[in-house]
Formats: sequence, C-alpha cells, structure tokens
Amino acid sequence: RHSKWLSFMKKRLMLAKRLLKKSGVIFISIDDNEVAQLKLLCGEIFGEDNFIACNVWQKRYSRENREAIGDVHEFILVYALDPILFKKNRNLLSPNEKQIEVYKNPNNDPKGRWRPIPMTAQEGHATAEQFYEIKTPSGKKHKPPKGRCWSLSEATYKKLLSEGRIYFGKNKDSQPNVIRYLSEVEGFAPWTWWPHDDVGHTDEAKKEIHTILGYKQNAFETPKPMRLLKRILQIATKSGDLILDSF
Repeated sequence: RHSKWLSFMKKRLMLAKRLLKKSGVIFISIDDNEVAQLKLLCGEIFGEDNFIACNVWQKRYSRENREAIGDVHEFILVYALDPILFKKNRNLLSPNEKQIEVYKNPNNDPKGRWRPIPMTAQEGHATAEQFYEIKTPSGKKHKPPKGRCWSLSEATYKKLLSEGRIYFGKNKDSQPNVIRYLSEVEGFAPWTWWPHDDVGHTDEAKKEIHTILGYKQNAFETPKPMRLLKRILQIATKSGDLILDSF
C-alpha cells in the first residue's frame, strides 16, 4: 500500500517541481498514515535543505473517545526551491485579537496601545557595548542578569530613553523594558501551529463543500476549510501569482 501511494505521489511531485518558478513553494497536506514516507520522498525530490516547515493543523475541535488517543490534527509540509528567497518574499500574518490583547494603554499614551518588551538577551554573541549599568528614575541600579546582556547598546538605550520609549514598571524601579506600540506591528511570522479557530476545521469544510455543490451525497470526502487555504495564500503569494492545486 505504501509503495503504490509513493509511486503515485512521486510522479505528481516531480511534475509539481518542474512547474514551480525559482521563488516557488509547495504546501502538501497529509495525515499520520503517510507523513513519514512523504517527508523522505520530498527530501529526495526537492532536497532536504529546501524543507521549510511541518505545520500542524488542528482539524477537529470536538472531543471524540473512539480511539486510544484522539486524532485531531494533520500536517502541512512546506518546501521551497530557494528557502532564502522564500523567507525574503513570504508575507507576515496580520495579528489577531488574541495577539493584540497584550497591548494596553494604562497611561493614556497619545501614540496608542503599547506593550513592554524585556531589554535582555543571551550573552552568546554580545559585544562590550551591551554590558553597562542602568539607573532607574527611582534611583535603583540594574545590570544584566548572569548569562544575559542588554539587547541594546548603551547609545541606543539612551536615545530610546530620551524619546520616552523605556518603561521601568509602575514603581519606576524595575528592569528596563522597551515600549513597542501596536501601530508599529506590521505583522507576525507564521508559526507551525495552526489552531482551528484561526484556520478552520473539518466540520466547517464539509458545510462549505455541501453549500458549493448543493448536495451532501457523494461529496468530496476530505475537503479543506477555506480559511486554511486563505492562510496558505496569505503566507506564500502576492498579486499575480499562479497557484496550482493538483487535486
């Protein structure tokens, strides 16, 4: 069974590779039954170095107790002919309500909602400019914790401080944080975890396909929700791109 499926997929994937432009990318939906075989096959066809990600789509939201462990996800493998070019060209995702709820405006800042970003980083590749003492408005002094450094050089820190972009907590004596405004957020890099409330689920997909076809009997058995396809297009395409779904 595996060999017959692999033979079928190999022909399709080799053709798909020929059709991809240099900046092209392919998303392949697969479940647990063949994901291991598919990843090896894609490594052979597209090259292991061209693997981008294995996204996990939460296809089911309701609990079911028929199996020993409930099956609630599928995978979407991503390969690009040129990973560096794909990273350069891929789009950021617009923030959702959950992602922006951490941005508040407790001090009625005229620039709008903001959040504090910790001003420390791992010291692995730090320069001497990232180790200095900071004095808070209350007079308390801070140095980077052991194994950490400041994420900003002292010159950059002083510039942001003069612009009112450093936050020292309610009592003005905490470790410094950089103020990041919601208006500055262009978007977020996609994650490999795709929950159903972001990209839809199988029940949603079945209702959509029944509405499109106008009947339920003999409808396509494994439709994907339109929100899932929208997520893929948001990440990988720009106006004028050609898109192929071989099924």
